Amino acid sequence: MLPSKTCSDSGLVESDYFNSKFAPKEEDDSLISGKYVEINGSKYLADDSTPDDFAQKGLMLNPDFIHRLVGNNFTDYNQLIPKKDRWNSIFVPGAKIEENEKSPASVTLNVSGNTLSWNPVPEPDIIGYRVYKSGFFTHKVASIKTGSSLTYSAADGDYYVTAVDIRGNESEASNPAVIGEYP
Repeated sequence: MLPSKTCSDSGLVESDYFNSKFAPKEEDDSLISGKYVEINGSKYLADDSTPDDFAQKGLMLNPDFIHRLVGNNFTDYNQLIPKKDRWNSIFVPGAKIEENEKSPASVTLNVSGNTLSWNPVPEPDIIGYRVYKSGFFTHKVASIKTGSSLTYSAADGDYYVTAVDIRGNESEASNPAVIGEYP
């Protein structure tokens, strides 16, 4: 196949010279650029609607290409990536987080000194949490990814936290928390 722009831009093309009689006509679609979320060291395909504050962009093997190559009964997808340095940034999307079609449950916020903390929402499609500072203007002050420490060191003010799922749906606000004394 002809090298795609994605393959060329990634530095993975070693040769693009062909005998004109046998030159390929189709473009290689084995690599795609896309969004993913990382949870506890595992990478999952992101939806188009996955919020950018929780998603990362990168090169990955095209899931359709993988299916054409190995079918459905293949389990160790990492065998598809060569063990060469220039392939280190390419990942195999081994799974996709399925949206559970409901709004995320809200979290219960705890306060200790100036630290906010909460327990994870036990839903498989939760990709992170947003911390908001409220007042005259309410604004997001942090995005905490699932698998990270569920704490936030806060300055004086009123705060709440929401859970966010793979599609970007947010839970209702947590119970409010007040840090410090202020006018």
